[in-house]
Amino acid sequence: MKLWWIKKTVNINIARLCKGCIYVLSDEASEQLEADSWKLPGKKSDFYQIFDFEDLFDPWTSGSGRRLLMLRSGGLGDIAALSVYGHFADKINLLTFNNYLPVTDLWSIKPTIHDLNGPVFSGIDFIRLNFLRKNYGYLDVNDIIEKGMRKNWYEVFIDLINKPFSEELGRPYFQRIVFPSKKYDIDILINNKATARMRSMNLKHIVEAISKVAPHRRIFAFENQSDGQKFDNVTFLDAKTSRQYVDFLLSAKDVITIDSAPAHIREGCRLPALALYFSFDSESRTKYYKYIQSVNLPAVCELQPCFLHGINPEDHCIMATDEELYAPCADRLFKDVVNYLAEMVNKYFKNT
Repeated sequence: MKLWWIKKTVNINIARLCKGCIYVLSDEASEQLEADSWKLPGKKSDFYQIFDFEDLFDPWTSGSGRRLLMLRSGGLGDIAALSVYGHFADKINLLTFNNYLPVTDLWSIKPTIHDLNGPVFSGIDFIRLNFLRKNYGYLDVNDIIEKGMRKNWYEVFIDLINKPFSEELGRPYFQRIVFPSKKYDIDILINNKATARMRSMNLKHIVEAISKVAPHRRIFAFENQSDGQKFDNVTFLDAKTSRQYVDFLLSAKDVITIDSAPAHIREGCRLPALALYFSFDSESRTKYYKYIQSVNLPAVCELQPCFLHGINPEDHCIMATDEELYAPCADRLFKDVVNYLAEMVNKYFKNT
């Protein structure tokens, strides 16, 4: 990612970049814009200057007195976990997207959000640029989760700032008391899909498991995670915004989720949940959690846990077909998945 400081308002390709603003652009976008810069009437340096984060900001260190500046484009669970830095910084600036505000609003040390869809800083001249250099320290967390995914991510976060780790640092650091902005009457809420196929499970398996052990309970699920399936005993919810999605999570009496944001949001809010892990090991995410229960599904593949997301071609599960919507180790390869889930769900209900 690159920082573009715009000295004169410029139109390059389809982008209009305004004078006095700093934008964060991907390396690919930066290359495209630079390739089109020959159209500018003059020297490129008259119009913009490009920085790497490390060139513009010194590394942030605890006790430096500088504001902690971080960049993380998502998702909701990652943003929840990054709240742990509130133990060490009382002023945090987070470069991300505004749709993550419902999660950052829960942080104990609420960060200032700079929306990546627009300029992250404005009104910048040489004096203001030097002010940013002096008063902000940068902590590079944008791909640290992916680099250290086999290790517990809180341990990775704390290693990054050279601080000793303790169990209290192994959880989201949220406000002590949180409430949904709007309360909903939800009994059991299922979250069965993540942004990656390898952390997703067929909704049908979880519904059948709950129905086996708690047929009297009311089941809710997200419409956009159903893949067109319909169930007589499931009420579908349509979360139109990230705010409403978080409100649903905070309103539910119980949540059953795969390895995704609900596990981390519920933990940070001191609410119970059952988190199901299969392609990832639960200890890499929830090792130190106190309020949710995590289980690793039995390995039905010799590669488990593979820590594959399955988003990019090089990150593809060799056991999966292109048509499959879910991790094979939580679906086709696991012949007794419903009975196992029923056992885990029943155990969770007894313990909460």
